[in-house]
Amino acid sequence: MDAKEGSNNFLIGILVGAASWLPGISGGVVAVLFGVYERLIDDVNNIRTKIKEDFWFLVTLMAGIIIGLLIIVYIIDYMMSIYLMITMFFFVGLIIGQLPDLVRITKRGEPTKRSHAVWLAIGFAVMMLLLFTELYVIGDSEEVIEDSGLIIGMTLSFIAGAVYAVSKIVPGISGATVMLVLGLYVWMNTIIKQFDLVYLLPFGIGFIIAVFAFAKVMGYILKNHHHAIYYFIIGLTVGSIVVILALTDVGGLADVAIGCAAAAVGIVISMALSMIKRRPAKGAQGA
Repeated sequence: MDAKEGSNNFLIGILVGAASWLPGISGGVVAVLFGVYERLIDDVNNIRTKIKEDFWFLVTLMAGIIIGLLIIVYIIDYMMSIYLMITMFFFVGLIIGQLPDLVRITKRGEPTKRSHAVWLAIGFAVMMLLLFTELYVIGDSEEVIEDSGLIIGMTLSFIAGAVYAVSKIVPGISGATVMLVLGLYVWMNTIIKQFDLVYLLPFGIGFIIAVFAFAKVMGYILKNHHHAIYYFIIGLTVGSIVVILALTDVGGLADVAIGCAAAAVGIVISMALSMIKRRPAKGAQGA
């Protein structure tokens, strides 16, 4: 690998890492956009034979992903500490903007069936269950996590790492959205910003294990149950919008207007990314 290719992979990794930490944006989609997704999945699935051949590709890409993640973590921490309501509505916009792409992926090659509607309903119901848990059982998730003890905290960090890994493997899934709904997003954002190794280590272990475990599993599911899993993802996505809005404090009409403006900006950014992704690109295929 020459220096130019290595620097390109590093820059792509930065974009993938940053996008993966934004709710509504899939790191897998960005990887597809820049033509590295299939190569990355092939390397993961055949790591024993590919590690030597593609070592520098993997190193430069992963280094970029880590840097991109750190950059966006600091930006989000600042935004959520000062403009929490605006940031949450912006996240909603990002998620809404990805829905057309999810629907397009889901309908590809097969007509809609009743069973698909069932999977969509199940995905939505899962999010409503999480909303019920968040509102009436858990309460303030950050305080609950902090008071739950080291073992539970490390377990939740491990889960967050696994969720983050899935967003790299399956184009269309936003790991940040799932973490946001589970109440882990803000907490993990703080953990990464503070570089708390007690929780970062299980996060990294969860990420690595999930990458290797889910790469083959999701490859099988997407090949044999493509439509069912994507209808389920749409249900999760629509439900996540309801959950985020339900958990966001809005003061009055002025807040609603500002929030709608922030959501509109998120929609524009998200749909712009989708439009770029759909342009034919060498070595890239649509997600």
